Amino acid sequence: MLAGAALAAQPAPLPQPGLWESIARTDISAAPGLDPAAAALLRRAVARPVVQRACITAAMLAADPAAMVAAGEGCTLSAARFERGRLIVDRRCTAAGTAATLRGPVTSASYQLTGVVTATQPGPAMAMTLAIAGRRIGACPGGAAK
Repeated sequence: MLAGAALAAQPAPLPQPGLWESIARTDISAAPGLDPAAAALLRRAVARPVVQRACITAAMLAADPAAMVAAGEGCTLSAARFERGRLIVDRRCTAAGTAATLRGPVTSASYQLTGVVTATQPGPAMAMTLAIAGRRIGACPGGAAK
């Protein structure tokens, strides 16, 4: 039992600087507040994964342990923290009127975060999940991630 507690207390490995690729996928499992045609249109709009690449420096990671996580267009990340070897980060998208707390495992070269998306503005109720997977794909062009 003590070994399990010690293992849970170990910090997650710190992500390494370099070129990171993030792939975000949104799934809308239910949209009871929308008519079926509008719900189908919305599902098609979010069906394609969003891929982003960014060169992440050691200074960026020192300032923000979630620097390698792509926030997405119109979105911000905040309150990044490690708990029991997992990264937890809050994501807010002002234009879309949504927020989510994403959680998941992190290694020095990858992460897998998931969370339930909630509406922050009045509107139709929807059940959405967001998954963002990332991986370090190599060095930054020109060695910029120092």
